[in-house]
Amino acid sequence: MNARDLTKINVFGKGFFGNRLFLGIIAISCVFQVIIVEFFGRGASVASLSWKQWLISVGIAAITLPMGVVVKLLPVGGKGAWSIFQDGEGEGKQNYLEKRVTELENELGELKDKMAEILAIKAK
Repeated sequence: MNARDLTKINVFGKGFFGNRLFLGIIAISCVFQVIIVEFFGRGASVASLSWKQWLISVGIAAITLPMGVVVKLLPVGGKGAWSIFQDGEGEGKQNYLEKRVTELENELGELKDKMAEILAIKAK
């Protein structure tokens, strides 16, 4: 749920409870997890859980929501965590991603060149 929108602290904001498809997927995932653990545990290499263990598991999972808020509030370069998607001019995520793709393409080209050198040395 914390991954729904990296820039918003409140992941339960507008549209969360109104999105029936999303809520249905979450509910089906929970039901399948219970079924797998309780009825197909041997095949999944897991043991059945007691009620206490289920409550502890749900509690641990619930802790991830406030932890997500804390992580989003951590400063990255003096700004909020979502600032990684903004360049110096604040042009946003698209520009950041385009620059990152270019960087990765350049790194890939360098790796190809190094691989060609290694293969040439091995061929001698």
